[in-house]
Amino acid sequence: MDIFIIRELAKRYADIAADPRNDELRRLWSDHLSLRPTRVPVHVLAGGWDAWFGEWLGGEMSCEAPVLREIEWELRSRIRVAEFGDDTIFEPWLACGAVNAESWDMMWGVRYVGEHLSERGSAFKPLSCQFDLDDLSQLRPPAHVFDEEATQRKAAVWHDALDGILPFEVTRRPMGGIGGDLATALIKLRGIEQSMADMIEHPEALHRLLAFLRDGFLARHATMAAVGDWTRALHCNQVMPYAHELPPPAANGGPVPMSQLWHHFFAQEFTGISPAMHEEFILQYQRPIIEQFGLVTYGCCEDLSHKIDILRSLPNLRIITVSPMLDTAGLARCAEQIGTDYAISWRPSPAEYICNSWNPERLERTLRAGFEVTRGTRRHIHINSVHTVQGDPSRIRKFCNIARRLSEEYE
Repeated sequence: MDIFIIRELAKRYADIAADPRNDELRRLWSDHLSLRPTRVPVHVLAGGWDAWFGEWLGGEMSCEAPVLREIEWELRSRIRVAEFGDDTIFEPWLACGAVNAESWDMMWGVRYVGEHLSERGSAFKPLSCQFDLDDLSQLRPPAHVFDEEATQRKAAVWHDALDGILPFEVTRRPMGGIGGDLATALIKLRGIEQSMADMIEHPEALHRLLAFLRDGFLARHATMAAVGDWTRALHCNQVMPYAHELPPPAANGGPVPMSQLWHHFFAQEFTGISPAMHEEFILQYQRPIIEQFGLVTYGCCEDLSHKIDILRSLPNLRIITVSPMLDTAGLARCAEQIGTDYAISWRPSPAEYICNSWNPERLERTLRAGFEVTRGTRRHIHINSVHTVQGDPSRIRKFCNIARRLSEEYE
């Protein structure tokens, strides 16, 4: 019964991926992210980390075996996203993640600690791990190792379940992120408050720790290159990883150099520090990692409106995010600074327009104002971190309908 469910879902998704509209969207995103004039693409990033998505799909999940439930979740998620009506490209293949041999919370040699609410999916506050900032001997660089026997067993189940309906690639994405999470790694080791205090009270020791983290990511990247684990299935930029300058995402195409890949970098935990301290305590350590990739996105939910000048030092920067915490005036400040030099990832706040209420008239007014202040720029609309829809998933589709209609009006 489980196999039948997987194969029927795979057929449904294969039909979605075969729709010619995907090729139209590949051209749209390739042009847009190569900074050519286009209509404004609209993208919703939805996934298993959003509580509402789990509630939406939870009642539909049928498979019992954990590996088959993983495939079922992936397929049902993609089929649901296809209902949004945004500009997501549906690739005709899946990624089967290799089985990590180590625990993510021990990737630097000490266990992460933190405080969180009891509810699944609730907020988590990292606390400082117990190690001496002046003695990094307790730490070790992150390994790039997998349980190959378990990975082979998993791949065999995927192969049997999908029965040739959809191809898949066994991806060896590094545990804990590829390297854009250097700031997050620091916070998980030192905690938010202690990291801020370290910048003032222990700057030399903090610099040594940051250099250790940087070198750990770089060493892992080198290992991945040596064993051929960089592939076009590892493109990542939070939207659609296309551009005319890079080869498109693909499965089973063999190893590629990092210079042919998109990646996404950020420093959300550093949103409140000055540009000078951002450069000193994070960007200079991210830069050698960033420069390994072909093109990159910088930013997630942090306010970068006063840091765009320092980001210009990144030679392969292509997308700068505009925080959902910024109002239309903040969006205008970013647009004025960015111009057509980079693509703008414009992120209207889902908390205001999707999560806590639904007011289409207010949403349209806000989006129109945003379209006006970003005229002439290379912007796309990106919705992220939708943690609730108050039981009404149709809000996502209605948001996309309004945004798509306006994107064509302001083309």
